[in-house]
Amino acid sequence: MFCSICGGKVSESDKFCRSCGAAVDASEDSSVDAASPSALGAQAQSDAAASSVFSDLLSAVKICFRKYFNGHGRASQREYWYWMFLLALIIGAARVVDVAAFIVATLQENGAALSFDVPAPVTTCLTWLSWMAYGLALVCLCPTISLLVRRCHDINRAGWWTLAVIPTLIIPSLSLIFAGVLGVISGTPGSNRYGPDPEE
Repeated sequence: MFCSICGGKVSESDKFCRSCGAAVDASEDSSVDAASPSALGAQAQSDAAASSVFSDLLSAVKICFRKYFNGHGRASQREYWYWMFLLALIIGAARVVDVAAFIVATLQENGAALSFDVPAPVTTCLTWLSWMAYGLALVCLCPTISLLVRRCHDINRAGWWTLAVIPTLIIPSLSLIFAGVLGVISGTPGSNRYGPDPEE
């Protein structure tokens, strides 16, 4: 039996699709079951993929905030990359707003010949948005450290390996290399000394 929304395989006992979460109608006749995922339209498949990505991102965020100070257990590559993607978006947004606020403030202070006056509320709003984005990044610091520890556990390494990030903070490109390597290494298949496989 296949989901009529995303084309994912569902068993007859399932009430909801495990891929997209859509309700499964058990009363559908077998001719619908015979419709393989390839029979679905391209739009339905792309919508299902986008829905799956969004639900995976939400799931990773929920897990990371639920385990805010918890470094026990393991974190899958999927959870790790979704969280890092979200963190990069937050920091990137903070930098963009920060640069925009800096440019506007510099133009006003230096008395540059602008064809229009930038209203004071705009500069204030930019400054507040920048501070809020950096504050959100700071709130995400503890879950990120916990995630790094759990990711080390997934590759069967002690959480103390996370301390290797501290020297790399001086050179940001080294931090990116460390984060990339930690995300690329596959986790230990099955259980290891830190717990069961998070993919299972």
